[in-house]
Amino acid sequence: MLISDPEAKPKIIVFPKKKGKFSHFRQYVALYLMLLITVFLTAWLGQRSINAYWQQTYHRASPLESLNRFGVWRCGENIREYLTGYYDDVNQKFNQQNQNWEKQWTTTTTEPIAASTVTTQVNATTAMMQASALENRQPEKEDEKAVYLQAGDKVLFAGDSIMQGIAPHLQKWLKSQYQIDSINLSKQSTGLAYPSFFDWPATIEHTFSQDKNLKLLIILIGANDPWDFPNPATDKGIPYLKFESDAWKHAYLARVNRIVQAAHQSQAKVIWLGIPYMKRPVLNTQMHYLEDILSQELSQKDNVLWLPINRLLSDGAENYQDSMVLDGETVQVRTKDGIHLTTRGQQFMADYIASYINYQENAYSGSLKNP
Repeated sequence: MLISDPEAKPKIIVFPKKKGKFSHFRQYVALYLMLLITVFLTAWLGQRSINAYWQQTYHRASPLESLNRFGVWRCGENIREYLTGYYDDVNQKFNQQNQNWEKQWTTTTTEPIAASTVTTQVNATTAMMQASALENRQPEKEDEKAVYLQAGDKVLFAGDSIMQGIAPHLQKWLKSQYQIDSINLSKQSTGLAYPSFFDWPATIEHTFSQDKNLKLLIILIGANDPWDFPNPATDKGIPYLKFESDAWKHAYLARVNRIVQAAHQSQAKVIWLGIPYMKRPVLNTQMHYLEDILSQELSQKDNVLWLPINRLLSDGAENYQDSMVLDGETVQVRTKDGIHLTTRGQQFMADYIASYINYQENAYSGSLKNP
């Protein structure tokens, strides 16, 4: 028997209104407009990086360069540079403040403790072990050249991703051994072929002009350079210079000499490292060419110590080797890509470079040869 409640209110079912046939279309249009605006802003603000990447990858001018005739388009790069500079300034201020806080905290919390006999013995033993390891890992030098540093001097590191791996080991050694500060500018995927992507000569010139305490430049570069690159001449009859051509060699070595001259003007020495053998045959042949022209240009310069490292990293062989014998043990010093160094290879190279750096109270200011 069905009994209904006379006081119960009837339930009202409300069906959603049916959307118009153009509602989804409007949503899609709004989405696509947002994507287009995002792409435009990315290209507008990052036009320099995009143009450089296009040149490095396809070895011809980027399609975006045709827009450079419009002032509004060029403003994008100016805005990006301003924002980047502002970010760098803020970041530098934060880092400086952080260093000040660290110094204050160390000063207020650290009590001076006299060095005990045990601590002295441990430090002496550690120093002996480090010296022994350094001696065992270093191959014999080909000559008696050396670079001399003194208190207050600073070291500048420059180069590509290979130097990125070596520099931190040397920075740590310089600071712990001699209290020498350093600046590491090494940056992956960089070289001398495409200054529009990263201008090493200009960067090094600027860095030397800003810091007069820089007295040594250590550089390894070239693995990213075996390409045709844009003709730097003002009258560009040939838009791109072919790799290994006389014009290419002339332009490339002009950039090398700008770096050397920047160091010379600051009375700084240069340790210029050669290029290691590469696993890929084509790249290895290209590196042979770069090694030859760099060696011919740099080996006779008074303020440059040219250090070839290809055979050094191949255990004396004249071809690519990924391993070598260190301390009686076969150790892999090259990564699987056949280009970069393993951590052990980086440390080996750092020790080798360190063997050419001497410290004395009154540094010798003449040539690189021992006085």
